[in-house]
Amino acid sequence: MNKHIPSAWIKENEEKRILRGHLWIFKNEIQKHEPVNDGDIVDIYNSEGRFICRAFFQEDGGIFARVLSYHQEEINTHFFLKRLSTALNLRNRLFDGSDVYRWIHAESDGLPGLIIDRYQSLVTIQFQCNFYNVYSHYLLEAIKSFKGIRYIYNKQNEELSSDIPDEIICNLNKLNIIVPIKKAQKTGLFLDQRLNYLYSQKYTREAKVLDCFCYVGLWTSHSIQAGAKHVVGIESSKEAIAIAEKNLELNKYSNCAEFYNMDVDEYFQQNPQEEFDVIILDPPAYAKKKNDFKKAFLKYQRINSFALRHIKKGGFLITCSCSHFISPNDFREVIKRSSRNVAKEIRLLEFHGAAPDHPEILIMPELSYLKCAIFQVF
Repeated sequence: MNKHIPSAWIKENEEKRILRGHLWIFKNEIQKHEPVNDGDIVDIYNSEGRFICRAFFQEDGGIFARVLSYHQEEINTHFFLKRLSTALNLRNRLFDGSDVYRWIHAESDGLPGLIIDRYQSLVTIQFQCNFYNVYSHYLLEAIKSFKGIRYIYNKQNEELSSDIPDEIICNLNKLNIIVPIKKAQKTGLFLDQRLNYLYSQKYTREAKVLDCFCYVGLWTSHSIQAGAKHVVGIESSKEAIAIAEKNLELNKYSNCAEFYNMDVDEYFQQNPQEEFDVIILDPPAYAKKKNDFKKAFLKYQRINSFALRHIKKGGFLITCSCSHFISPNDFREVIKRSSRNVAKEIRLLEFHGAAPDHPEILIMPELSYLKCAIFQVF
């Protein structure tokens, strides 16, 4: 006997946005619903009783449910296999021959609230919604059916993981890189920057480079790969610096960079006269919620002002923001004000987002987050 699927009815005319492809149904759009538990499947109907979509209920926050399908299909191993296969076909086209990529990018790959990164034989998964805990047996069974997958790691629920190595070495952009699986930020490496690392290389060639918030040294390694004269990396985590140094050793770059375990502000204050040809800023998200906007704007402005003050004339600023609540126009305004603060003339050369294995749904601009801008000081 099939399990009963609870129903919910949305208010009149609220279905239009959902039928256009927006995958969130908000609690204030719901007219009534049957009893439902966090993570349960729920069928959504319009005010006239017509089926709209199959979704899963989310107890916390303002979202009532996230859409899984516009058909009343069963949510089982086959369902996840279809989604995973479609996503994998795109990644194979994007990065032919590579086994390092963002495999599932949540809503953009039809699995809202799920992140899967692949690092050769290992995948890391992040559940942003309880639905994936409830249906994890189907998801894991689907993942395991793909050739070459040996390990599955879920940092939030290590009971789903077994015999996971602490680190794994993978190849990204022709560099050997250690992925710190169990101690990583988020799901491993910042794969959303994989093309931005390459875009930066025309500027870091034969340059003296400062890599701020360097984490495990991916901007540093790419700069040296491009032919940078010397790189200084700044990182507040000792564990991340240790891995960054190992990454340099793996690629025979050990003599090309030095790392300092300190805050970026502290480094600038201790080295007020030092100048660089290129400074890279890739800070953490300063605005994780809407109320953080003003404080985050000032933080970005402060750090970019510091950086611009230390860039030689003719040099370059490569600056990033991964805060969704800082829009591309906001970020341009940040840099404009930063340059005004330190009386530096700049011009925008390039402006990029995340790599294409982090696709976006145009009707859901709230999912867009990464900005990477390259400016010249002239």
